[in-house]
Amino acid sequence: MAQTKLALELEQIYHRLYELRCEAIAVYWKDYVEPNPLENITRIQMLMLQYIADVAPCPLQKIITRTGLTKGAVSVATKKLAEKGILTITPGTADHREHIVDLTPHTRMHIRNIDALFENLLKERMPRYEQPEFETFINKLRHLNRVLSGADACYEFAGR
Repeated sequence: MAQTKLALELEQIYHRLYELRCEAIAVYWKDYVEPNPLENITRIQMLMLQYIADVAPCPLQKIITRTGLTKGAVSVATKKLAEKGILTITPGTADHREHIVDLTPHTRMHIRNIDALFENLLKERMPRYEQPEFETFINKLRHLNRVLSGADACYEFAGR
């Protein structure tokens, strides 16, 4: 019973974080002149981009494993993101059957800016935490994400 309650609480937190991330994206693109490549992005694509931004470049299989999405869902989403110019997909160097996914430099810049807005929104929405406590919490979450994703084996996104 306690696990179910925890799972529901985590799901609520996940959805709230997703909403805040979408809000950060909307705020970022509101006054931006060029077309928004992240417009109409799906939850699956957003989940993948969040993971890829942390560990890119990274093998496609690692994204499948880390996100828990099916190979088909990840392949379709990756292809659509590549068609929009958000990602690049290249063959692996050791195994050409392997696909390496990375953000384009343009997307990487946008993600960095969106992340800054997202962190500001988090700080605004979580005023009950003191700044050092909040930063410790965020750092622990990032560390947990790296451990769970095996990010040590992938290039770690600059600024993280």
